[in-house]
Amino acid sequence: MNFTSAMVTEQTFKVKDITAFRIEMARLRIPELEVSLTELSYSVEEDGKIWLGGYDADLQYFNEETQDYEDVVPIIQKHMAEGEACVVQGAGSEGLRYVAGWVAVITPTKVVTKNLNDVTKELKAVA
Repeated sequence: MNFTSAMVTEQTFKVKDITAFRIEMARLRIPELEVSLTELSYSVEEDGKIWLGGYDADLQYFNEETQDYEDVVPIIQKHMAEGEACVVQGAGSEGLRYVAGWVAVITPTKVVTKNLNDVTKELKAVA
């Protein structure tokens, strides 16, 4: 069986400078949504807010210089407008054997994440 996954932005966010954000995404080879939905992609919504997501996407990008995957969160934070928050959710499965999921809340200064295993433990403790 193959593991399949998807990531979506539950709460979109504004950036300080949309042109600078687009240039940074192009430098990292993160495509606009019209180009691809595989791996990490982004789009600029009608209200100017940013959406991130895609099939088999994660909050990482492939760095051509280091030939390794790197965290895109600090780059998002650098461009994020003051007072904004981004909520990203991811889920995946391998047939009916494994199910994984997580949520990340990203602000310009902080990142908080939780996965389904953490949520399950917390719910069991109060049930």
